[in-house]
Amino acid sequence: MSRQTLLLGIWILSSLIAALLSLEFTHATYLDGVWHPVGNDSFYHARRILDAVNSPRGFYQFDEMIHAPQGSWLTWPWAYDWIMAKFVQFWQFFSPSTDSMHIITHTAVYWIFVNAAILLGITIILNLPTSLSALVLLGFALSPLTQNLHGVGLIDHHYIEYTFVLLTVLNGLAWFKKPDKTGHAIALGITLGIAPAFHTGLFILQAPVLLTLALLWVQNKLPPSNTMLALTYSLLLGMLAALLPSEPFQQGMFKFSILSWFHLYIAATSTLFIASMSRFQFSIKTLLSFILLAVMLLIPIWEDTIGGAAFISKDIPLLSAISEAKSPYSMMLGSEGFTKIIGYYSLFGLIAPLLIPLFIYLAWKKRSGKYIFLCIMVTFGISLLLTQFRLNYFGSFAIFLGWAFLLNEKFSFISRKPLISFLLGLIIMFGAFAPGSFDVLFMRYYLTWDDRYKDSIPLFERLKEKCDESPGIVLVDNNYGHILRFHTECSVIANNFLMTKQHVDKIREMWRYLEMSPEELLENKPNEMRYVFARLSNYMARLDDGRTGLTTEEYLEENNLRLIFELNTRNDLPDRYKLIAQVPLDKKRGFMRARVFEILPKTPVNNPE
Repeated sequence: MSRQTLLLGIWILSSLIAALLSLEFTHATYLDGVWHPVGNDSFYHARRILDAVNSPRGFYQFDEMIHAPQGSWLTWPWAYDWIMAKFVQFWQFFSPSTDSMHIITHTAVYWIFVNAAILLGITIILNLPTSLSALVLLGFALSPLTQNLHGVGLIDHHYIEYTFVLLTVLNGLAWFKKPDKTGHAIALGITLGIAPAFHTGLFILQAPVLLTLALLWVQNKLPPSNTMLALTYSLLLGMLAALLPSEPFQQGMFKFSILSWFHLYIAATSTLFIASMSRFQFSIKTLLSFILLAVMLLIPIWEDTIGGAAFISKDIPLLSAISEAKSPYSMMLGSEGFTKIIGYYSLFGLIAPLLIPLFIYLAWKKRSGKYIFLCIMVTFGISLLLTQFRLNYFGSFAIFLGWAFLLNEKFSFISRKPLISFLLGLIIMFGAFAPGSFDVLFMRYYLTWDDRYKDSIPLFERLKEKCDESPGIVLVDNNYGHILRFHTECSVIANNFLMTKQHVDKIREMWRYLEMSPEELLENKPNEMRYVFARLSNYMARLDDGRTGLTTEEYLEENNLRLIFELNTRNDLPDRYKLIAQVPLDKKRGFMRARVFEILPKTPVNNPE
């Protein structure tokens, strides 16, 4: 059997395994004939995509129905949701009866074949033997991190971000391996240019390429100047293609958090340094000039740089409390525990930090563009992987690929005895997955990953009816902001967009209302606020006998915001609170787990003359 046939079979088999494991999320997304988004952000992606497909609103980049009443620009750029909407329309052109939600909840599963193909291409460029390529692809297929990017119901765009990380590795290695190939330089430039159209933070992928070129410049080993210029032109053209449809760019805005002139500035700065390195040979004087220029160019973007750093470091209210924003180490020490987190990352993830010094040593020893770029991408990716769970796609490729590459460099036995090498690797891989990974892969998740969502569906349905009749602002905690927008035509004050000053201010405004008594809210609420969706966040605790169960009224009061607590436990609420729907918590005591109220207008007082 030829190598090409074996590689094709490896790609198909590993993709099918990953797809089957991703379908394990079906119980988290499907209920009674209805497909639901999985994960908080998936709700808003679904709402925006479906509006673009079916709603008179069409596709929007500014949403007046979030962060109400002001509305706000979406920190997610246009490309992902717009392309998803076009994909739905294309599918339904040939199959009009297919449910839109069925299409978008399964797209990430289909995309497994794309990401697996790119990863396979990376192993080929690195000249890995077929046995190691098979192990890398099998690791990709069996990893819970892959499942958590591509699971059915996941409409979030993280799996597309993973695609651009892999494309950067693929095209970068291809170019640095054969630096005289203009086509490879163009492919890399286009990848870097259009990436921010799918997530504004992906401009950071330019950094590993710039650093690699800088180190080669110091060694006087830069690629030919014509391919360097091809990289700069394609990067700028790709960035312009990403920016021109962006409304913030069209309006002349300059912000990191939205696709704007900030991103053109970054691309222009990158091309300036690439062109300058191509034009001027390395010297201490030139290096100092470049450093001075870099400091000067940093001044206009300093505030946005601090904002991006705050997002990475979680120095934003509530961000550190979101599970995907935690580091794997903090998750190990928290409620998730060691076994579960090792289950997600495998034992290869536990020892992943060792890859950083090993690859730095390898790059220092080899000192060629391919090795330097691979070292930087591994270091860059593993560092981000260890920073936040949600950033795992920056480094998950290296968890298996990194060790496979190092083993191939060190042991010629692998090429001489491929079958034995594969079987040994298979044993090691299953041993690395054994402590928890298979438990995670086959875990039974709650519907939409929220243990209270299923019981709240009747509340959403009733609120939708009211919002269709009389839309307004719903006061709800930020964790249900996206969910309420998905289900209703009402607006919300805050949600889990947590990147800008406005987002922080709206979170604080939400808190201010939720810390009021029901009477105080009536006196201080904005006129546009028409509904309250009050759900208790904490109502279960460890009882004296060791069991987990319902607790005392004092516990509920101490562990929930005042307004939420009183709306679910009081029976003497002001007459202006009209009950729409409720979910019981403790029938004996009359406590509710969640209640939805309509706030009636204030009755005018007749003053007799």
